[in-house]
Amino acid sequence: MLVALVVADPVAYARYREAMAPILAAHGGSFRHDFVVAEVLRGVDPGSNRVFTLVFPDRAAKQRFFADERYREVRAVHFEPAVVHTEIVAEFTLPPASVWQIDPDRPASRRRYGEAGMAELADGFDVG
Repeated sequence: MLVALVVADPVAYARYREAMAPILAAHGGSFRHDFVVAEVLRGVDPGSNRVFTLVFPDRAAKQRFFADERYREVRAVHFEPAVVHTEIVAEFTLPPASVWQIDPDRPASRRRYGEAGMAELADGFDVG
């Protein structure tokens, strides 16, 4: 899940992230990438200043996390006052680890996929 935010109150947003982290981990979720954005060249909201990916072991875990009452309370108290715009840029399913491999002799951005893995990778992306 690729998300872009406009964070209006970074201190309150930091409290949100601290409070939600153990709940996210309890559902097997994590932040794979997390960026503070200095300049937006194109986007729905040119004020987007935070972009991150959230990953879960499966769709059910993601649904359980967002439905968790503890998370919903943390979101209401810390996230909603801190964030003025949220955009789900894309949702995707990563292929199983057996489908792809990283060649340690190449930069991380140059991954090799098996023939079947490319089809799974392409099928896994649902760009919104």
